[in-house]
Amino acid sequence: MKNNILTKSGFFGLVFVLVCSISASAQLNVSSSSNAATLAAKLVGPGVTITNATLNCPTGAAGTFIAGPGVNEVGIREGVLLTSGNVSIAAHSNNVGNATVNNGAPGNAVLTALIPTYVTYDACMLEFDLESIGNQVSFEYVFASEEYEEYYCTQFNDVFGFFVSGPNPGGGAYTDRNIAIVPGTANTPVSINNVGPSSCMGIDNHTLYQNMSGATTLQYDGKTKVLQAKIDLKPCKKYRFK
Repeated sequence: MKNNILTKSGFFGLVFVLVCSISASAQLNVSSSSNAATLAAKLVGPGVTITNATLNCPTGAAGTFIAGPGVNEVGIREGVLLTSGNVSIAAHSNNVGNATVNNGAPGNAVLTALIPTYVTYDACMLEFDLESIGNQVSFEYVFASEEYEEYYCTQFNDVFGFFVSGPNPGGGAYTDRNIAIVPGTANTPVSINNVGPSSCMGIDNHTLYQNMSGATTLQYDGKTKVLQAKIDLKPCKKYRFK
């Protein structure tokens, strides 16, 4: 896997971040962070409490970002960035076709399960417990990668997951329920080969995809449009989010 972007906006948002307190161009300001509590705090809104945050990422793979005035090529104004490389890559013009960092880190079993014919590497995971006074939470996010478009529909297949465990208001319990799914589908995960410029293995979600050729503030070659992950909860009950 190479680099992926996630972003925060709205009541309870999520975002991708960049590294080393860099200000890369006037349009996207990024900072690396290995403090799980700080990152998780970027995601809360009124009526939501987050505790017990942990971060399992290679050094420099996680952080926060704020888009400056003018063009916002991420699509979300501010939030958290989680990558399979290094956040410092993100905040640059799209001037390199294969910008990447190989962290030599392992993948993640629940992530690999989303794309069973592939193997994941360099996983970066933020986890936290969440309690809400409401009966639903939602996140806005963007998934971006340098695998677009050269490695679209190949053996390389970046993937993003957003997993929830806890009591299901409809009965029983969620166990690593993935809520980062392609809109209009029951459980299709957001990955390179599931959202791209054309059809791949019979799956065509090109209307959710943006080619970033010529981007001036974002290095990644392609990304999804802003997507939403949401889930129904029991108010004031504890849930584990990954």
